[in-house]
Amino acid sequence: MYWVIKCIIKNKEELFISEQKTPIVFISHATEDKERFVEEFAKKLRKDGIDAWYDNWEMNAGDSLTEKVFEAIGNCDFFIVILSPISIKKPWVKEELNAALMQKIKGKLKLIPIPIDSDVGIPISIDHLYRFNMSNTKDYEEQYQNLVMDIFGITKKPPLGERPSYITDRIHLDLEDVDFLIFETLGNMTKNEGLNFEIIGMNLNELLKNIHYLKK
Repeated sequence: MYWVIKCIIKNKEELFISEQKTPIVFISHATEDKERFVEEFAKKLRKDGIDAWYDNWEMNAGDSLTEKVFEAIGNCDFFIVILSPISIKKPWVKEELNAALMQKIKGKLKLIPIPIDSDVGIPISIDHLYRFNMSNTKDYEEQYQNLVMDIFGITKKPPLGERPSYITDRIHLDLEDVDFLIFETLGNMTKNEGLNFEIIGMNLNELLKNIHYLKK
């Protein structure tokens, strides 16, 4: 039985993962930053199940650069802009960023700035956005993993525990007289007629013992 249950759970998990939409990420960057960061970064994303749109892999002979780029921005779920002192001055990066900002305003994508230099100025239009600082391009694994978790929508919050007993054992209700009579009547029915009433997961007799009756 344990083996059967385990298999069912495993199959459900695999089905859930297979039904999840593969996130599409557009990477806006300067040509000068490809070798030192961008290409390796794009490969890491694809290795982790994220469809990274990187121009070196997407452009073919005869393709229209503007058509391909703006079509990709229109179809992506996340727009990542790689910020360096060079990229923030590039007219083409500015054009891509402007297009992405319009899509963001429409609620069609999430825009994520990634600085790869500690002294880079953040464009005012995206300075308010939470960003992943990867200025240490030789060791950015922690920031990278946090990025991947965000892309897949995985929360970093610890699991929510049960309320402590000193809270659940002392329930305060603000009741009218008629409300209290209803609770009292249900409690008597539980005692005398063997009926089983449960409210918010607590047996009614237990609930009545813990109610602090407050008259208005």
